[in-house]
Parts: sequence; structure tokens; C-alpha cells
Amino acid sequence: MTVTTVTAPEPIILPQSDHGAARLAVLGRVKWAATMALLRRLGVSNGMQCLDVGCGSGSVTLAMARMVGPSGRVVGFDHNKTVLRWALDAAKRQSVHQATFCTADVRELQAAERYDVVFARLLLSRVADPRDALSRMTRALRPGGLLVVEDEEVSSQFCRPADVAFTQYSDLYGAAIRARGGNPELGPLLADLVEEAGITDVGLGVEQPAFRSGEGKLLPALTMAHVGPEVVAHGLTDAGTVDVLTTALEGLGHERTSIVGLPRVYQVWGRKRS
Repeated sequence: MTVTTVTAPEPIILPQSDHGAARLAVLGRVKWAATMALLRRLGVSNGMQCLDVGCGSGSVTLAMARMVGPSGRVVGFDHNKTVLRWALDAAKRQSVHQATFCTADVRELQAAERYDVVFARLLLSRVADPRDALSRMTRALRPGGLLVVEDEEVSSQFCRPADVAFTQYSDLYGAAIRARGGNPELGPLLADLVEEAGITDVGLGVEQPAFRSGEGKLLPALTMAHVGPEVVAHGLTDAGTVDVLTTALEGLGHERTSIVGLPRVYQVWGRKRS
């Protein structure tokens, strides 16, 4: 894999107005717990060599780095240099030295039999060719190595009682993923795709966080603000509608009687043939 290591000489302070940063921070607090529990259950432990594909802001990368300890190593890569700078800043603040962050795209992954664990979350639904991505990820595993992937089913998110703004937001979120060439409904297909890639003993779990109050209920508003420029650029709606929806979703997030369910996340894992 040809990569460029990201370096930042000074800690990076994330502005409070940055919806992307705020969204990733909230996601880390309300959704990553299920990921961490799965990785621990599957045996990620001291001394392992791990790869986090499409690592984003590095929340899972750093958690895995703590699991593998000083004798292990975790490489996280993403094509987005901005979020990688957040990841590097977090690694410095947390004094996690066994994690390396690089800029790369999964289409550039050429590693062969190098890692004990290869992980990807919310990546395969965002790429045009998930089969090719899975093939490259499987090739990067050592024989007997563990592949763990998680992805969502966007249409499964809900609001009870029904809310017009929430429905519009959900439709736009899915449309934004399609506009990138992805598939927002990939989650239920994940186990079959993993088996096709040559992974055996495939396991499946499904998680769906739901909230009546708390910061998790604000994720739709944060996500709408985050994808707003993208849906406008693709001609899916206008900036005024994005503002109206974001405001309405913020109100929904602070309301204390309705229930908001985030998209179902499908967790799939298995081992490369020895």
C-alpha cells in the first residue's frame, strides 16, 4: 500500500461549529461501544497487527491500539486528510504510540498476508465496488486472520411518532450515499459479500441504538448539517431546506417524548482460510 503518513506538529483544536467533528465525537460515545464489545469478544489482544480501513477520526483505531498493547501495532488509513489530522491529534493527547495513520484509499490497498485483524466500519456502503474492497482486505490478512466489517441499513432508522423532517432527512441521507456511488442499504447484504470474498465461519450480529433523550438523539441534526453541502452540490435539495431540516431536527433532539432510532448496523466477521 502506497501511503503518505500524516503529520501535525501542533495539537489541532476542533472548532465547536464544525458539525463533522461534533458528529464523530457523538458517534464515538453512543455507537462505538457495540464495536468495542465485538472486537473484545472476537479476541483482539496483545501483540496483534491490525488494519483499520477507512478509519475516519481514529476512534476505533485508537481503541484497538490499546487492546493490542505496546507489542502490537494498528494502522489506520483514510482518504480524508482532515479527519486523519483529528485522529493524529487524539493519538497524541491520549499518548497512544502504537497507532499509525496514513492517507490512502481502499482501492490502493495492496498489502498481502500482513495483518492479524482487518476492520472496516461504514466503509463498504460508501464505495462503488464493495466486492473489490473486500477482496483487497481479505488479501491483507494472514491465513487464519480475522475480518470484521460493520455497515448500516439507512432506511431502517425511524422516529416515533413519525416526523416529516426526520423522514426528509433520512431520504436525503440515503440519496447522498447513492450520489457518491454507494449503497445505503448494504447492511443486510454484508454476510453474503464476506463469504464471497473467501472468509469462513462467518458470524452476524445486528445493533440498533434508539434514544428518547440524550446526545444520541441529536445525531440526525448533526448528520443533516454535515451532509448539507453535499446534498446541495448534488442538486438533491437547496441550502434553505437544509437549514430548515437541521433546525427541525435539533428541536426533535431536545424533545423528550418521541423516540429516534438510528440505522441498524450489521456486524459481520469471519476468518481467512488457512
